[in-house]
Amino acid sequence: MEWPNQDRFPTNRPQFTVHSTIKDWFFNSEQLLLVTGYASLGKVIDLIASLSIDHQHARIFLGNEPQPIMRERSTSTVADEMRDYWLAKGLSIDQCPRIETAARRLRARDLEVRMPGRGERRVHAKLYCATDNVLLGSSNFTHAGLHNQIEGNTIFSRSRDKARYAETWSLAEAIWETGECCNDWLADLIEQLMKVVTWQEALARACSELLSGDWVDLLLSMEHESERLWPSQRDGIAQALYILDNTGAVLIADATGSGKTRMGAFLVQATAARARATGRVSSLCGIICPPSVIENWVTETDRPGPNTCVGSSGLLGRRSKDAKRIERILAQGDILVVDEAHNYHNLKSNRSQKLLESVATDLMLFTATPINRSARDLLVMINLLGADNLQEQTLKQLESYLGGRKRIAKLDQTVIQQLSNEIRQFTVRRTISQLKGYIAAQPEAYKNALGENCTYPEIINQVYAIDGNERDREIALQIAQLASQLKGLNYLLKPIKDDPGLGEADPEALQRYVEWRIDAARFLAAYTIMHALRASTYVLMEVVLGHEAACNAARLKPDDNHTERQGLIERIRQKARKMPAPAVDPAFLPDFLKNADRYQDAVAQELQLYEQIAALTAELSLEREKTKVRQIQEASQRHHKLLVFEERILALRVIENLLKQAKPTHHVHLATGRDPKAKAELCELMGLGGREGKHIGLCSNAMAEGVNLQSASCLIMLDRPSVIRHAEQRIGRIERLDSPHQEAEVLWPLDAPAFRLNRDHKFISRHQETKRLIGANFEVPEEYEADDFDTMAEESSEELISKLEQSREEQSFGVQDAFHTVRSLYDGNGAALIPKTLVNQMKATTGVVISRVSVVGSKTSSSWAFICQAGTNQQPARWVLVSDDERNTTARLDEIVAFLKANLGPDTCDVKPTDASIAQMEKLVKTLRENPDITLSSNRLALLKLLSQYVDHMSHVTAKKQDQQQLDYYHAVKTILPWTTGGLLDEGRDNASLRQLESLADAFQVLLQPLRTERLKKMGNKKLVRHRDLLPKLKQSPLEFNAFKRATELALRQSSCEPSTAAVIFGVM
Repeated sequence: MEWPNQDRFPTNRPQFTVHSTIKDWFFNSEQLLLVTGYASLGKVIDLIASLSIDHQHARIFLGNEPQPIMRERSTSTVADEMRDYWLAKGLSIDQCPRIETAARRLRARDLEVRMPGRGERRVHAKLYCATDNVLLGSSNFTHAGLHNQIEGNTIFSRSRDKARYAETWSLAEAIWETGECCNDWLADLIEQLMKVVTWQEALARACSELLSGDWVDLLLSMEHESERLWPSQRDGIAQALYILDNTGAVLIADATGSGKTRMGAFLVQATAARARATGRVSSLCGIICPPSVIENWVTETDRPGPNTCVGSSGLLGRRSKDAKRIERILAQGDILVVDEAHNYHNLKSNRSQKLLESVATDLMLFTATPINRSARDLLVMINLLGADNLQEQTLKQLESYLGGRKRIAKLDQTVIQQLSNEIRQFTVRRTISQLKGYIAAQPEAYKNALGENCTYPEIINQVYAIDGNERDREIALQIAQLASQLKGLNYLLKPIKDDPGLGEADPEALQRYVEWRIDAARFLAAYTIMHALRASTYVLMEVVLGHEAACNAARLKPDDNHTERQGLIERIRQKARKMPAPAVDPAFLPDFLKNADRYQDAVAQELQLYEQIAALTAELSLEREKTKVRQIQEASQRHHKLLVFEERILALRVIENLLKQAKPTHHVHLATGRDPKAKAELCELMGLGGREGKHIGLCSNAMAEGVNLQSASCLIMLDRPSVIRHAEQRIGRIERLDSPHQEAEVLWPLDAPAFRLNRDHKFISRHQETKRLIGANFEVPEEYEADDFDTMAEESSEELISKLEQSREEQSFGVQDAFHTVRSLYDGNGAALIPKTLVNQMKATTGVVISRVSVVGSKTSSSWAFICQAGTNQQPARWVLVSDDERNTTARLDEIVAFLKANLGPDTCDVKPTDASIAQMEKLVKTLRENPDITLSSNRLALLKLLSQYVDHMSHVTAKKQDQQQLDYYHAVKTILPWTTGGLLDEGRDNASLRQLESLADAFQVLLQPLRTERLKKMGNKKLVRHRDLLPKLKQSPLEFNAFKRATELALRQSSCEPSTAAVIFGVM
């Protein structure tokens, strides 16, 4: 079936558009009468500004639109509807250069515009009447009507269809007579929609649009109970949506106690609502979280919205009936939430391997502590989030520094700053001090579940000494001396194996690896002994002699749930009877691992050392344990509810026994996570609104995660945290935004030197490393930090103060959230470009899309445009910088802010647009319009580049097979990519198909997931995994064509979504 002649029946189809048929009419006709709907305002502004007013007499009639909105027809005029429609929608960037010209011409009556008067019948006609031709049909004067939609139109020519031509003109004139002139009203409206203002006001409008999060309400209003969100939560959702839109993944690392679970639940709602608004159907949202917080997530997501499935992270990698739920989440979920994401630092673990099977296009990782072992953890996080989200020059540095064994704390400040800036791009992280700033700005907006105003309590850190008696300290030194002689055979029971290929490629590296394993075994053996000694006399007995022997000595009943019942002595006797066969070059091994007799001698020596340690342990008193009990009793005199944390459960039981013997005034509760009833009881007592009374909760680390115990006002640490995560999470049980307390006390132990161990220094090092790289959420006491200096006692006070000041200076560096650089524009400690009060004033205008446009003189040798696109229910607010100098064109916030700071300032003057400057502005707008890859996220851009290479390869392969159907489809995919000449900009195609490109990238990502999973499983712990790395495998094993077509053809049919503009600053020469 053939289409009729385009010159007589113009429509929009491949290679043809209505626009191309009639565009010359608007420039060559002396007489022009256009009847269209008010949705055409954008094109009408363009037409008004481009008319040759000296040679053309133009008239425009704006009729109504059949908008699917609720309205009272008896009181609402077309003008009212038009004003409401455009205040809600906003104008696009295309109209910015022409606003002033259009308004001036309207007021000067260079043309006339009419609308139906009050009481007149509504007009829904579409007529284009020119000097030589007229068009009658369905095409509205919009991009969709002129370019995209299949329309039904007919053209009558004055020379060929004289009667019809005259009748159509008569119809248009008759409609014209029903209208009333609205030139001044329309000029007022477009000036209201896009005000020409100072650059300061335009910048303030852009900041408020991006930061206030008001546009999030457009998504949350689709759901329910959005008013329950705190402002910090709503802004967090706005930031997360911005990052998701740019990267496809977000790491939410807000401080513990900030309400991340509720914020996450509403973020899921908003993400699903955005998917529906853009035509995507979100089939499932999967939430994987620790068992302790499942109930919290179920409660928070128990509201209308997407189909949400919550599964326990404990089921990942397991085979069970319940594990089927996890498999469904990973296989079908469009949105995946992973709570406590720091637990997936090792991609080799079963649960991490399983997690990599997810096909989600929106990945949300939640954690309060992104680093828990070292900065190397970030390598894993980046691979989960997508390495292609980072800049090319940084990827090499990250692979070198985070993938190697260098310590981040030893890097120079420039490199650390660069890494921090990259991490910021996909991170939402507000520290407690920043959240307190939110609360100070709107204190009445923060109420807890009891309806009380709330904020984070002020944490008062105190240190208490645990010295023990002199004899105990002597014994501890002897035990330490014996422990230092251990070879660590317990960690060498299996052969040391070659890292695949390492020995052949680099024998020296293999030798270093073997030496490290031998050294690590010695260190871990000594560490295990000293760590146990520090916890309790009976814990050390448990480690050396076994659980039952230790419980008998402590006069406690053995714990049936204790998993490791064997002591080291018994374990070595049973497991070390035979030397493990060497699996590497014996030349790299010490004698005791390559000579059977030497091995047996080493075993005998190891057992003798452990037996000597056991004998010394029996001589230790309970003075240190009693000191801890006295500290608890002293604190209980100041607080009604206290939490006491200790990693070792046996140590807690010993403290419980001693406490009860002392007959305390408080009820004592033991909660280790093994007894669900005891855990639930403590949560009820210590949670918000918990029962009155005096209570002490003895907690293991199982209680440091996913439970709210904020009615306690004191936390006592009996041991020092081994990793950053434990410290932040322990304190986070009481340091919560909805706390009922103004102050809370945290007590840290300070051991005598004889009981100190190397872990303390590593902890402080990791604390400083974390704070320098991403910002830490708590401060350790000064005495605690001083403990890190080995020669502290030999230094003068001045030297010690100097070191402490240096330490604090290093800690002052930290990554803020993704919008920190934006805030520096108005809150920059003297470096701000605009006052904060101006930004606050702009917040009052964000309910409607009113654009601010400014034109300034460019300080550079090129023109540029800073554009803030307004947030909608289809996309978050977005900043873009376009420049004639391509090196400055970017959508990265940090780069845009740096450019603005370099090009705006007190000496920047607003200028009146001229014909020359308007031409520059139009060129910049055209650059943005014709290059959608400017605003594509780097991750999607990498996907589309890989898709382009894959399609080229498959086109070549298919051509050889002479399969024309497949070849045509690959060509159709290729032609819409932004790098294809004559593709994206062809007539008949939508040249603003950002949504189409994003949808295509997302569809391709789902197809690639199995290949990416395979590579991540192999390489994710060692190097960054890029999309481009998958091309060889794709060529080797191409995607099945029908699966490729099913996944991508929906994306090809996506229509464009015209973004509205919140603010623009043009820099012209």
